[in-house]
Amino acid sequence: MMGLNVLEIAAAAMLLLLTTVRINGQDTDDACSPGKAAGSAITWRRSSDDCSTAVMCLLGRRVTYTCPDGMVIGAGLTDCVPIGSKLDDCSTVGNGKRTSPCKPGTTEPDMSNCAKYSECVQLPSGNATMETMECPYPLLFDKKSRKCEPFKDIVCTSGQTVPKSPCDYEANQCSGASHCVPCSVRHASCSGLPDGLNAWAGREWSPYYVICDEERVTMQMECKGDKITSVFHPVKKECVEFDNKIIFGR
Repeated sequence: MMGLNVLEIAAAAMLLLLTTVRINGQDTDDACSPGKAAGSAITWRRSSDDCSTAVMCLLGRRVTYTCPDGMVIGAGLTDCVPIGSKLDDCSTVGNGKRTSPCKPGTTEPDMSNCAKYSECVQLPSGNATMETMECPYPLLFDKKSRKCEPFKDIVCTSGQTVPKSPCDYEANQCSGASHCVPCSVRHASCSGLPDGLNAWAGREWSPYYVICDEERVTMQMECKGDKITSVFHPVKKECVEFDNKIIFGR
């Protein structure tokens, strides 16, 4: 079903403006002045107070247009769409008015994953929508501060997934990208390992090792020597000089 195009209505309204007729009782204001609207005859945004209303700037005048009953302005569109359709991203408040779903910058915890959250993002159209975000490894999202915080300070909600390995975070996955080195090759894991220094699983007897804290990788390290080749001893848990007898038993 095609919606009603707001800008088509605006074009007709502009003809009225050219005859200096006031529309919806709105005069020029600071938010819609000739200087701020320079270079564009028509600019518009969906009202944050009522999704069925568009606020338009026509030749320096602020004009409002309201969709017909049963319709709202769709997300990122200049069309009125049916309430409840897939393009209707508005929510209903107590008085029945349908409003934009969020205030840009606000955040909400993701109840399925302790490292994820939703943030209200401003769209180029002027509308706003909630988008799923993820904390940088190894941070988790704090439902009290509404920010990503050190994992030691967070108490996750029962039922939430609590990621520990770098590869548990989507940001470290290849996500279908071509020529991407797998996460397990790029990042070490402390899963099942004690706190402190540990050999990099899969790279034992190499120069590479990790520092673990509550099964999180806090640092990926490398043994380095000025003149000798050093490797990390998985039992002694220290860097030692490379020696075939120690590693291969001969």
